Amino acid sequence: MNLLSGDADAAAFDDVDVDMYLDLVSGEPNSVGAVYQAKADAEAPMDTVRGKQFTIIAVTPVLNSPFCFNEDAISEEDRTKIVDHFCSDAVANDPAIFVDPEDENAKGLFEKDSDKTCFVKTDDAWYEPIRKLGGAA
Repeated sequence: MNLLSGDADAAAFDDVDVDMYLDLVSGEPNSVGAVYQAKADAEAPMDTVRGKQFTIIAVTPVLNSPFCFNEDAISEEDRTKIVDHFCSDAVANDPAIFVDPEDENAKGLFEKDSDKTCFVKTDDAWYEPIRKLGGAA
């Protein structure tokens, strides 16, 4: 809002939270050089900047929070079973977990953006880019 209204020269924001207000004008979605425009029918608070455009100058992936467990309370065997199940095709293709973004009536936890959308096994190093972004690394 501040960027499009002229109150800021640059801004950082999470695309998921503003996607409903914007249309991609040119370029690849969420990539450097992509141009977005506030929708002509954007609702408040973006109704005052309808038609205004901006260009993406940098992209930093926002990593989702992890699902985790207490390693002291769960055996190695059970931890392996849990991780294997979460990372399975059965979970990745469960429409109650990963919903079809084209289905307005679908209810679930996450959008199934592509056939590759799934949970992945990670370790603490996965979050290093976020630490560097915040200056904590």
